[in-house]
Amino acid sequence: MIAAAQGWLRPQAPKPHLTTAERSVLCLLVRAAHWGQPAPTTDKLAEALGDSVSIRSLVKIVRRLEDKGLIAVRRFQRSRQVVVLKTGRATRAPDNQTPHWRAGK
Repeated sequence: MIAAAQGWLRPQAPKPHLTTAERSVLCLLVRAAHWGQPAPTTDKLAEALGDSVSIRSLVKIVRRLEDKGLIAVRRFQRSRQVVVLKTGRATRAPDNQTPHWRAGK
């Protein structure tokens, strides 16, 4: 009974393995959500990570973070809003919330 009360017997969800780039992008998204800032654009993420990651790779990284259950993304034509699922905090909603042209396809 003492072990259960201290959480020793509580099943722990396995932490998903993150690459260095995924961890860096997640950190930037968590920080933006914490402070209620807009989600960083792909260009801003590329600038923060330097030349080591391409724009195309960053798009895939955001998608992988979503697939791993770490974030949820609402996509708009020119921006996105990110919710960090562990904390429930979200980046600021963009001014232009016109749906992305691929939405619903």
